[in-house]
Amino acid sequence: MTKKQIKRMQHLFAAALLLLTVLMMQPLTAFADDKQYQVDAADFNVSFTENGDACITEDWIVTYTRGSFTRFYKDIYNPNNQLEYIQDIRDEKCQINGKDAVAQNNSTDRIDGHYYLEKQPDKYTIHWFQSAENETVQYHISYVIPGAVKRDEHNRAEFCYRFIGTNFPKRVSSVSAHFDLPAADSTLEATVSQGTTDCDGKLLLCTADNVDGMYKIKLDMDAGSFHSLGRIVDVQIPADLQDPDRTEGPTAKEVFTFLFGILQLLLIPAGFIFCIVMLCKIPEFKRRHNMKKNPDLLPEAAERLERMNIPYEWYTMIATSETHIVDRYAKFYLALFDLAKQGWLKFGTDSIVLDK
Repeated sequence: MTKKQIKRMQHLFAAALLLLTVLMMQPLTAFADDKQYQVDAADFNVSFTENGDACITEDWIVTYTRGSFTRFYKDIYNPNNQLEYIQDIRDEKCQINGKDAVAQNNSTDRIDGHYYLEKQPDKYTIHWFQSAENETVQYHISYVIPGAVKRDEHNRAEFCYRFIGTNFPKRVSSVSAHFDLPAADSTLEATVSQGTTDCDGKLLLCTADNVDGMYKIKLDMDAGSFHSLGRIVDVQIPADLQDPDRTEGPTAKEVFTFLFGILQLLLIPAGFIFCIVMLCKIPEFKRRHNMKKNPDLLPEAAERLERMNIPYEWYTMIATSETHIVDRYAKFYLALFDLAKQGWLKFGTDSIVLDK
């Protein structure tokens, strides 16, 4: 392969690399532009049983403005503290656009009108499956968290729940949480991460607008309205959730999926760069191979140049890179050196003199 061919191949690979990079970035941009939706509202209703179970219903209103969708989901991360730790979630009823949805046991078969409550070691995920495009969809689910209300060291009943987690991907325009308390409680203390509260007898209303991130509510209630509450200090948290520095964030599987996607984006360009580098190294590899086969290769080449009246030292002065100037004037310089060797030319500081 000549130097011109090598240079041509280098340009071809560079163009292919640029084209590949553009093609790889285009789907990402198109995906971001073609998939758009907004969460208009999230309404929660909560009531408690005498033994401290929390009966929760969720109603979500989501408007899909661009692209086709097959699922809406919500993650419920399991906190690593004894008060908020969730031992289990039992789903009771699910609806999509007011129609009962059918439970399924996986998240891969996205069948319209179905739902799946996925239980994982560190979180629960509610999946609603329904094809949607340029429309508003209503999602509903009711579930029970056993033992959500617990007794603290002051003999008070405490409830704390993250209705929306830190990693929820969208801002929620309007959020409300309605609590039907066991009894009117003048000692009730309600703490919300965002928004306001309003209590009227047994009814507590918490509202917030444009919720971005976590929406958590904590209640401190009179324990006299409950019976057989479990104690906070008795809650056993699994070992993998006991890290005090653990916060809501991506799981190991999500991190692996993200890194694998990045690796795929980088692997092909890296392969092209490697090929270009190897292509540039071909002449060097050929020289090394030839010299390994024939250790006397360079002396023999020097002898051939001497027989042609071209000193080897002069030959090495010629640039090896392929440029238009070298291609055009290399032979001229060789001829000039040859005339000087034969004594026809003498070189001064600012002139060349013909001696014969």
